[in-house]
Amino acid sequence: MKKSITLNLLMMLLVGISGFVVIAWGLDFYTKHGESVVIPELRGKLLPEGITMLEDADLRYEVVDSIYDKKAVPGSIIEAYPSPGARVKPQRIIFLKVYAMAPPRIPVPHVKDMSARQALALLRGLGFANIKERSVSGEYVGLCQGLTYADGKPIKVGDMISKETPIVILITGQIQVDSIRLDDLLAEDSLASVSSAITAGDSTTRKKGDVPVDEPQPEPEQFW
Repeated sequence: MKKSITLNLLMMLLVGISGFVVIAWGLDFYTKHGESVVIPELRGKLLPEGITMLEDADLRYEVVDSIYDKKAVPGSIIEAYPSPGARVKPQRIIFLKVYAMAPPRIPVPHVKDMSARQALALLRGLGFANIKERSVSGEYVGLCQGLTYADGKPIKVGDMISKETPIVILITGQIQVDSIRLDDLLAEDSLASVSSAITAGDSTTRKKGDVPVDEPQPEPEQFW
């Protein structure tokens, strides 16, 4: 009886030890404990080349951000996280930031029937810089009748185009849009607001019988 109990205890202890060893080995294998790889220098490399370098180092990647720069090489890697030279475990995901292949696109706003100055201010405020002017016929002078590309093809409201795209603004009459600066527009709006306020104050009608404060009052007649 005692031998049976002792044998069972020994078997249970052996099974427990074996299970612990198997679990520890499995975790060690799964986490690749003690193994590490060095992140290669990726900055300045084109994205396909960088991907190949990461795969050769048993690493994965994910592009998390991109920016556009005229002076940069499109598709080249700007930054990597963790930084190149750091030691990480195999199959670690390396996060990349790259230069975009093309400038960002934005939707075209509605400018038809705006004044030339309003349309220009809106377009420049959105970042469009390459704007030309073309005169068209119209009932009123200085109204925007729409936008076209340089080849004359109409640009529709909501079209996604690059800020670098040449835009032609159709204006009724002979207004030199290129000579209008955004600072001038803002200054003009401020002067208009002040002028309106002054005009509103001067146009106030007086009630019948009111006497202005700054006008001299007649002296009462003297009876002696």
